Amino acid sequence: MNPEFILNFWLDEVGPEYWYSSDESLDRLIEQKFKKTLEQILAGGHSLWLTYPSGALAYIIGKIALGLRADYLAIATLLISEIVIAVIKHEDWLSRGVKNVIGLKRPVPYEIDLQSKEWFINLVAKFN
Repeated sequence: MNPEFILNFWLDEVGPEYWYSSDESLDRLIEQKFKKTLEQILAGGHSLWLTYPSGALAYIIGKIALGLRADYLAIATLLISEIVIAVIKHEDWLSRGVKNVIGLKRPVPYEIDLQSKEWFINLVAKFN
């Protein structure tokens, strides 16, 4: 078994529709597929995995998934996904963060420009 197998299981076989659900059959499938591998890792095997980013990610996900069941598994999976989303959004060196969409015009004028427009000054005066 390799890290890509674990990631393929979660991303392709299980898919996002089951990441946040509580399902006993999924719990049994996870334990059946990965319990032996986790025991080998905890005993010191597969240490080369942790030198690769995908291996470290697979280890973390597997460690959490095998230690939790039902609703707690869903909560932990949600937490992992939110952490990944936050890292992707805020680490510019990794994915340019939220700067990937370029060339779109701003849907509203800048605030400083509005303050100098006569129609906006009249509108604000009516509310005061």
